[in-house]
Amino acid sequence: MGYKPYDLRSELRFYKWYHHNPVNAIIHSIFVPSILFTSMCLLSAVPLSFFSFKINLTQFLTIYFSAFYILLDKPVGILATGILILANTIIMKHSELINIKINLIIFGLSWIFQFIGPGIFEKRKPALVDNVIQSLVMAPYFILFEAIFICGGYQSLRRQLPQDIEEMEKEAKLNALIHC
Repeated sequence: MGYKPYDLRSELRFYKWYHHNPVNAIIHSIFVPSILFTSMCLLSAVPLSFFSFKINLTQFLTIYFSAFYILLDKPVGILATGILILANTIIMKHSELINIKINLIIFGLSWIFQFIGPGIFEKRKPALVDNVIQSLVMAPYFILFEAIFICGGYQSLRRQLPQDIEEMEKEAKLNALIHC
């Protein structure tokens, strides 16, 4: 049951393995959107140029995240793209209201909670320690899927994930015994 990049079930399984404690899942659901939005606010000030085309780093990352999310699952990827575009639009229309100091404080506090959650409630290291890029890109998508699961969508996938987690736990215990 190894990790397969660009496979929705594999991506969600990896993430769910680190976030199956209910308290940690709630922490994650609150602070991932906070980290995403404050990151978007801060990175919107970083200009990029591609030939004569000018965008900011937030817009570039929106394109990258959207392409990846659509590749994993078209309907949910399109929904995620809409959410990212809406966030971009809000940030661009109200850029004068973006306070760097407040964004940095919220960003920092959110990350503190992201480390407290796994350490205290999951009794393990955070997912980003094992795969930082995958964790950062998948965290917002995982939160969106959790909301979709709660609303009744993708129920067969939702039912598969706990079984996958059990298998991953067995593999982890076996690997720990082998490497003792």
